[in-house]
Amino acid sequence: MHRNRLLIAAITGAVTMLAACGGDSKQAASPPNNGQPTAAVTPTPGPQATATGTATVIDWTRLEKYIPADKDLPDRVSYQSKIDLSNEAAANDQAQLKQFQDSGRLGGIQFFFSVEAGARTISVGVSYYNNPAEPKKLLRESGDPANPSGQGRFTVAGLGDEHVAQRGTLGSGEAAVGLILIGWTRGPFFVSLADLGGTASTSPDAAIKLAQLVDERIKAAPRP
Repeated sequence: MHRNRLLIAAITGAVTMLAACGGDSKQAASPPNNGQPTAAVTPTPGPQATATGTATVIDWTRLEKYIPADKDLPDRVSYQSKIDLSNEAAANDQAQLKQFQDSGRLGGIQFFFSVEAGARTISVGVSYYNNPAEPKKLLRESGDPANPSGQGRFTVAGLGDEHVAQRGTLGSGEAAVGLILIGWTRGPFFVSLADLGGTASTSPDAAIKLAQLVDERIKAAPRP
């Protein structure tokens, strides 16, 4: 599995969680809209944006609505925390910040789930843009959505406008760690999911279900 941008973004989120950097302990028990059906997530009028550089931004907490409710989560999966992935929070330097701004990225959030009492971690990163072209471009840097026949590739029926799903391992021998990656676009959204900590034979079912739950919420509320 090559180190493409989807892989880097997803692993960065997982490593952040494992290092316990920036997690929101106040919301660790349950996500927003807990217990509410997906249909109850109502779109709000356009983003309340403020100017910054060459782009606009939205408050990252406006993306909390895409965190699945506890009652909908797969068995043995529990919500853990969320972190700010706004342009300023996610950028390592001014050049990267400018890249985010020039691409039309308006904001982002990363949220995390524990699988089987901490045996695995699933992270989901949601980025929101002012255009649908940039998410598609980003996805294609991870693989061709129209050609799911590559090594480790699999498909998730109906996910997003288009998606790339792949599984593989990090490291080798006894130190090898299983990794399941799913990236997709839905209009101006780019979403990356990383399931880290299993083995090469770990089922992708939990990752697939979480991806579907997040995508359902984006469809129900296409504007943060």
